[in-house]
Amino acid sequence: MTSTELVTLIIALVGAVLGVINTSYSIFKDKVRIKVIPKVADHYPNPNNRPPFLCIDVTNLGLLPVTIREVGFKIKDSSKRIMLLQNPMNQQQLPYRLEPRSSITLYSTDEETYSVAVQNGYNAYAYTDCGRQYYGKSRALKDVIKAGKEMVTRK
Repeated sequence: MTSTELVTLIIALVGAVLGVINTSYSIFKDKVRIKVIPKVADHYPNPNNRPPFLCIDVTNLGLLPVTIREVGFKIKDSSKRIMLLQNPMNQQQLPYRLEPRSSITLYSTDEETYSVAVQNGYNAYAYTDCGRQYYGKSRALKDVIKAGKEMVTRK
């Protein structure tokens, strides 16, 4: 193999690798990617021993803006859901447009939502206006559900 053929081979391999990378990027950049993370927020100070807030953090990881239509907790073994409608801290309401690399956190503010979610909850969800569904679980939600079920069985 001569040096001209070797240079041609190297340039062809570099071109092929860059073509695959460019194709992968063009497919990847036009995708809606949402991360749903259920969390627990506690009251501080908590003199009345109130239960913690359940909250859901929805993050747009993609490069396209997306509108979040519905956020909540899915009930295990059922088609029913517990919806969270707004963020009481800064009055953000659904539907909410998430710009690329931004997030919104929605809180359950009443004890009834907390108790139903703890006793029957399974995972968190977010629905977009384009009809896509995203789900998320976390260790915090699993621990709260486990503790809530233990409290119910003790009564």
